Amino acid sequence: MKKNLLLLIFILQSCFVSAQKPLFIGINPSFTFEKRYGKGEYDVNILPLVFQIPINERVDIRFATIYNYGVRINGNSVQHRGLELALPIFILEEKDASGPSEGFYIAPVVSFSRNRWDGYYHQGLYAEPGYFFKLGQKGGLSIGAQLGATYFRHPNINHPHRTLVRSHFGLKFIIGGWLGA
Repeated sequence: MKKNLLLLIFILQSCFVSAQKPLFIGINPSFTFEKRYGKGEYDVNILPLVFQIPINERVDIRFATIYNYGVRINGNSVQHRGLELALPIFILEEKDASGPSEGFYIAPVVSFSRNRWDGYYHQGLYAEPGYFFKLGQKGGLSIGAQLGATYFRHPNINHPHRTLVRSHFGLKFIIGGWLGA
């Protein structure tokens, strides 16, 4: 995970420097509650890093890390590790691609994660409508809702293909700041 994170930071930094575009760095504090979890059990993302770069006047690319720590009755541990990729498409006004993003957006989102203890994988496909607020000259706050489905590939699912698709709903709160803005 450390190698992947360092590689991601290097790639983003290279894009940022070579393209003379602003880079948003933020955090996405998140909690996960599933129906199958016991009472008082949940996951919390303990490495909620977010990187976002404008591609052009309407589209940004956003990377978010997934590193969920599971609070469980039978013992706490890191449960999932992965990455989420989104393309926020700003729909109301054109913006300057060399400046911070702001306004209403809708984003197609894909996520990939792996549960290291049970050895199963998640792949998610979501639509995320939201609003990106500009806070002062360099701050930013994004609020969105993810709707979609998650595909589980798990050796213990009682299904001939060991797969399962479940609906997904999540709220996204990302706060951070723009470098180079």
